Amino acid sequence: MSNAWYAFYPGDYGRDTAHLSLTEDGAYRRLLDHYYSTRRPIPTYVEQVFRICRAFVPAEQEAVRSVLRQFFTEGSDGWHNCRVDRELDKARDIIEKRSQAGKESGRRRRSAIPTHVEQVFTQPQPQPQPQIPSPPSPPDFCFSSENRNLTTSSTRARAGDYSDQDYLERDLRKLRDAEKEVEVVVKAQPHLTSDETFELICERAGFSVQRGLEIKTLQRKWPEAVSA
Repeated sequence: MSNAWYAFYPGDYGRDTAHLSLTEDGAYRRLLDHYYSTRRPIPTYVEQVFRICRAFVPAEQEAVRSVLRQFFTEGSDGWHNCRVDRELDKARDIIEKRSQAGKESGRRRRSAIPTHVEQVFTQPQPQPQPQIPSPPSPPDFCFSSENRNLTTSSTRARAGDYSDQDYLERDLRKLRDAEKEVEVVVKAQPHLTSDETFELICERAGFSVQRGLEIKTLQRKWPEAVSA
């Protein structure tokens, strides 16, 4: 696992590296970055260490060797730095303590949930049965023509056989009722335009402005539908 960051102490670093040349200082920092990020010692194979430091000329490679001799101890698994090893051990302890604290917090939260509530989330719940939609109710028609046969109208209503004229009569009645309600609003707000007034009427009637315009158009097609 790689390490995204590590603690850097400028005072300690400056005290320990004040004697290094610019090239040696750069090599040391690159080795520290690699050590902390991989959480592993520096490889023992010197050519690989040169690659880590990007040391390609003899002077740079000699600087890498000098840094290894001064600040690292060669072991069976690689070059160790005692300060880095201590910091990595400290970081591992912190991670472990935080992990344990998180697990303990989770156990406390779970123990605080009542048993019957926990069962609701753990036991499989019955799936809702699909609802079969009921057939639509017949519209609230108002047949205003005197020559209409009420028995025939009732029969068509039960059968659901409605014509465009039937729908027109229903919506026209709603539009008239809304016009009466809006009359009071228009008197109190004379600044309303005709379009705004018509929009308010359609809103009170319960349909869109487009449907209201259709009703006005259909009135001219079936004049008997608007007769009182």
